[in-house]
Amino acid sequence: MRNVNKVFLLGNLTATPELKYTGSGTAVTNFSLATNESYKDANGEWVEKPQFHNITAWGNQAELICKMAVKGTAMHVEGSLNYGQYDSKTATNEDGTPVVVRTSEVKLREFVLTGSRQAPASDDDYAEVDETELPDDDEVDADDELPF
Repeated sequence: MRNVNKVFLLGNLTATPELKYTGSGTAVTNFSLATNESYKDANGEWVEKPQFHNITAWGNQAELICKMAVKGTAMHVEGSLNYGQYDSKTATNEDGTPVVVRTSEVKLREFVLTGSRQAPASDDDYAEVDETELPDDDEVDADDELPF
């Protein structure tokens, strides 16, 4: 029996992604993708409920996303869902122990920019990207130290 952990999302970037590097020099970016869940309420009116998804991209994909995408860009992402947790440094439980903060993220495997990006303020705002620079399928060690 084979297990599957695959996520497909189509949404818009909530902010312009920022490129960072790990201590070993691997490119990484974390960004948020907004989607809308639509449903009818008890009165029969359509309601849109926004959902915000944390996405992590590594290597060439991280570099391309940071060169090509800005806040509002429509993007299709495919990846795997990962969960984590850490102890809060500021909040404590009644017994004084740190509050456990649970996290979820999509580790990006593939992406497609599906909409046009916003017009730059000047031609210098975007680097030219050679379309042959597609992300390769090399796996990036997700356990590599993060710069944040």
